[in-house]
Amino acid sequence: MISDNPAFGIIIIFLAYEIGLAIHRRVKHPFSSALVIANIIIISFLLITKIPYEDFSQGGKIIQFMLGPATVALIIPLYRRWDVLKQNWIAVLGGVLAGSVVSLISVIVFGKIFCLDYTIILSMLAKSVTAPIGIELSGEYGGLVVMTVISILCTGLIGAVTGPVVLEKLHITNPVAVGVALGATYHVVGATRAMDIGETEGAMAGLCIGLAGIITVILMPFAVLLL
Repeated sequence: MISDNPAFGIIIIFLAYEIGLAIHRRVKHPFSSALVIANIIIISFLLITKIPYEDFSQGGKIIQFMLGPATVALIIPLYRRWDVLKQNWIAVLGGVLAGSVVSLISVIVFGKIFCLDYTIILSMLAKSVTAPIGIELSGEYGGLVVMTVISILCTGLIGAVTGPVVLEKLHITNPVAVGVALGATYHVVGATRAMDIGETEGAMAGLCIGLAGIITVILMPFAVLLL
């Protein structure tokens, strides 16, 4: 079947995202995020055509594999704005540390409040780091990788939509602060959104993805002990 060909999944993903981009450029509204629209299109397409997700995911696995190189490529805008980083490195490091700590603690606190299963909470701890790191952390500590991927995806999508709106309402306009907030909390999706806002924002967000991943790896054992 053509649906189980990896190229089929890749073409559907790219077409859905291009449609999402076209709609976003016309509507220009935070809730018209290209990523959100693309996900709605793909889900609707699979439901209507009754194509098994297992077939479609053959192409998705290739896209997932490319997340690593794509994350590394985010260093390019950082190189262009290296002067900004040198002037604000304390603020950047402090912001990423604060974001990582709050992310871990919030998962534990809300998980306990809603009486979630230990494994579910464990699987969601890495929700604010990029997928390659989050998947490895989840597998290492015995979490459910599928749940980890879902939590990372939902965090990114929600952040891409609501993050800039919240920052605007709080009158946070400093490019460095905006980039750190989006990158440290919403990983690659947040960095992509930051690049739409400005080059400095994108550069800081790209840097924060790596820093947030490193800090989360270091803090993960302590978070697990709190469970």
